[in-house]
Amino acid sequence: MPIKILSSYLLCLCVAGSLYAQEEKAVVKDCVVSGVVTKVGTAEPVRRALVTMMSSRGGETAEGEEIKGGRTVKTDGAGHFEFRNVSCTEHALLVEKNGYNRLRATNSRTWLEGMSVTLKPAEDLHLAIELEPSTVISGKVIDEEGEPMMMAQVSAVSASVANGQRPMVPAGSVTTDDRGEYRIFGLPPGRYFVKVEFGNRMRMSYGSTYYPNAKSMEQAIPLTLKPGLEARADIRFVASHLARVTGHIQGLREGEQAEVTLTTVGGYGGTMHELFTQDAFKFEAVVPGDYVVLASQLPTQAEAETSSQGDAGNGGDGGEESAVEHQVEEILRAEVPLKVDGANIDNLEITLSKPVFTSLQGVVRLEQADAAIDLSPLTVMFIPERTNGALESQSGVGMIQANGVVKGVRLPAGAYRLMIVAREPEGWEDYYTKSVQLGGKDATDVVFEVQGSSSISYEIVLAADGGSVDGVVADDSGKPIADALVVGVPRAELRGQPDLFQKTTSDSNGRFRLRGVKPGTYTLYACNIVDNNRFMEAGFLHELENQGINLSVDAGEHKSQSLKLLSCDQE
Repeated sequence: MPIKILSSYLLCLCVAGSLYAQEEKAVVKDCVVSGVVTKVGTAEPVRRALVTMMSSRGGETAEGEEIKGGRTVKTDGAGHFEFRNVSCTEHALLVEKNGYNRLRATNSRTWLEGMSVTLKPAEDLHLAIELEPSTVISGKVIDEEGEPMMMAQVSAVSASVANGQRPMVPAGSVTTDDRGEYRIFGLPPGRYFVKVEFGNRMRMSYGSTYYPNAKSMEQAIPLTLKPGLEARADIRFVASHLARVTGHIQGLREGEQAEVTLTTVGGYGGTMHELFTQDAFKFEAVVPGDYVVLASQLPTQAEAETSSQGDAGNGGDGGEESAVEHQVEEILRAEVPLKVDGANIDNLEITLSKPVFTSLQGVVRLEQADAAIDLSPLTVMFIPERTNGALESQSGVGMIQANGVVKGVRLPAGAYRLMIVAREPEGWEDYYTKSVQLGGKDATDVVFEVQGSSSISYEIVLAADGGSVDGVVADDSGKPIADALVVGVPRAELRGQPDLFQKTTSDSNGRFRLRGVKPGTYTLYACNIVDNNRFMEAGFLHELENQGINLSVDAGEHKSQSLKLLSCDQE
C-alpha cells in the first residue's frame, strides 16, 4: 500500500497544481516547517537525509535545491531540518536516506512512503519523524557440481499472503557476479522467498530454484528480515526436466491476434510465459507444476483506433466508462488448466468464446436509519475466492453514493467474497457488516457463486454497535511492549473473510484498542512480527495454537484483556 499512498500524493499535487494555475490565486507564504529525523526506536539522529516538500500549489522554491517541482534540504548532524517561506496549504513530505525505507511520525503506528502536511496561515509546524532501516539478502549461487553460477537472476519475493495470493512482482532483483555472489539491498522488513532463475547453459535448461534448493515456492523456506538485518541465503541450483507446450487457438477472425500466457496456479512465481500469436503457440522450458493457459483476443488496429476516437469524444463522462466495460466484455477468451510433469505437451487446442458477465445492483443501509449520514466514503469490494484464471481474478469495486445506492458492478462467473472498505476511515471505526443478502440468499461472511445470470440484487446492512477490546501488551517480566501487533482472529470457519480479522498495534506504553469488533468469538495474539498478513495463513496459526487468548464479544460490549508478547517470527 505505501506505493498507492505515495501515488495518491503525487496525483493530488498534479491536479491541485493545475487548478491553482487556472485560478491564479495568491498564496500566503509565511509558514515554517521544521523537524527532527531519528532512527526508529532510538534517539539516534539520521544525518544527511534528504527531506523534500512538494506543494499542492505548484513547485515554488524559496530555498534549498529544486527537485522536480519540490524543495529539498538535508538534515544536519542532529537530524534537524527546516523549510522557511512555505506556502500555507497542503504538502507531501518525503524523507530519503540510503539504508532506510519507510517513515512515520513518532505518535503514529503506521509506516508510510510519504506523509501529508496541511499548514494553516502563519503556522510554525515542528515534526518528529522516525525512519525504518531497510534490510538486505546476500549469498552465493552454485550449480550441482558446486561451481559458481554467473549472471543468474536472483529475486526477493514477498512471502506475505493477501486474499489468498502472494505478490507476483519481486521486491528486489539482481544478477550474480563472476563468483556467483549477489546482494539485494533496500528491502522493507518482512518475510521473503529467494528465487533464482537461469536460462540455457551448455544446452541444459535450469528453470527456477528457491532457497535453499527447492523447485517450487510451496517447498521453499522463507527468510524473516527485521529492520536493519542482513540475511545470508546460499542456494544450490538443481536442473529441471523442462517441457515444451504447443497448441492452437480457435475462434480468431482473419488478421486477429491473441495474447497467450502460461501462469502458475495460485500466483506462486507469477506469469511464467507470455506471447502473441495469430494461430499456433509454443512455450519452451516450462518447469513442472500446475498452470492455467490464459488466452484472450486482441483488438485489431482499426478497432483500437475506433475505440480511441470514441473515448476522446465522450469527454470523460459515464458513457466513456460504459463503453470501455462493454469492450472488455466483448473480448473472446479462454482458460485451460494444465499440469506439466516434465514431458512435452503438443497440439493443445484452445477455443475462444465470449464470457458471460452478471450485473450486480446493490444498496447499503444502516441498521438504524440516519439519512444525514453520507455513505459515499465507503466502497463495496467483491474479492475472487479462486484466482487461478484471468476471469476469476477480476475483483469488483462498487462505489457507494451518499444515499447508499451502489454503482452497478459486472462480474464474470466465479466464486467471490464481499466486504466493505472505508476510503476515509475516520467516523467509521465502530461499524461492521451485520448482514448481506444477495439474490434473496444470505451471503454474510461466506463465499457465494456468480453463475452468469443477467442481474442480481443485493443489500448490505451496517451496524454501528461494534464491540471493543483494550489492554496492555507486556513481556514475561511485565514490561509494556510498544509497536506490538495485536490481532483478533475469528473462528476457523470464518477465516477466509479478511475484514473479520481485527488488527492494531500497541502504543509507546504498550496499550492497544480494537474497535468495530463484530459480535463473535475471537482468539487474541500479540506479536513483534514483520509480516502482519501471516495471520491469514492456516499453517502459521497452527504453530500458535493454544498460545492465544479466547474472547467472546457481544454487540456494543467493551472488554479489557492483557496480552503476553509471543515469539511469532521464529522459522
